[in-house]
Amino acid sequence: MSVLVILPGLDGSPQLQGALPQALQKLPGIAGLQHQTLLYPPEQKLDYLALARWVQPQLPPDQPFFLLGESFGGPLALLLAGCGQGDARLPPPKHLRGVILAASFATCAVPWAAPFRPAIAAWPAQALYAVPRKVWSWWLLGRWATPALLNALQQALRHSDPAVLQNRAVQALQPPALDLAALSVPLLALRGAQDRLIPAHCAQALLQAPQHELHTIDGPHMLLQTQAEVCAPLVADFLLRHAGDWHPQQQVGFATALAPHGNP
Repeated sequence: MSVLVILPGLDGSPQLQGALPQALQKLPGIAGLQHQTLLYPPEQKLDYLALARWVQPQLPPDQPFFLLGESFGGPLALLLAGCGQGDARLPPPKHLRGVILAASFATCAVPWAAPFRPAIAAWPAQALYAVPRKVWSWWLLGRWATPALLNALQQALRHSDPAVLQNRAVQALQPPALDLAALSVPLLALRGAQDRLIPAHCAQALLQAPQHELHTIDGPHMLLQTQAEVCAPLVADFLLRHAGDWHPQQQVGFATALAPHGNP
């Protein structure tokens, strides 16, 4: 039985991780799919490497598994897969079968904001809660925004201490150096054509992975929440092709969140 380990975005919470698992459950060959979202410590300000070391002991020790990193969780997944450099290079897990990135990145998440990193770190953390709903809607959801999704987003952002969210945003502007050429397992990368947070050119770094697939979906940054029915077939196909031990109708357990699909 393979395990899908899901690493959520900046919020590190389970609130936004329901749509894709439900869509996967509907697909033939993956009936009975189970899911569990791996949560980040809500009150600890950790950099990527410290967070990777916190996650590492929670990975399946003796089962084949996949890592799915959504947005902020992408560099974390790549670190865990052995793509770090120097002191940040962690031994790749023995049973890792593949990595899925959804609306994510391997270098600075928002390049134009990188020069403002010190200022962002110095802002009052509570200012995050003062951002108007319309800004979140435009930036993360676009024309796919609904009141229910916006409510879920605001609830998710309150899962962690605002200072912790601020720290994660700062970390995303300067993630650890990653060597994608060192990735020893297949990579599935999914991005939204209407993503207003992560620029399209950020996906180019992912093409350095020896075995990569990059799909662009007509959707916003929050792909897994808005385009689950489109994403699920690509994710399921990737899992079935690379799981090795997993056959149709066999259950898959996972520990973090799932990934999306799109057109090449």
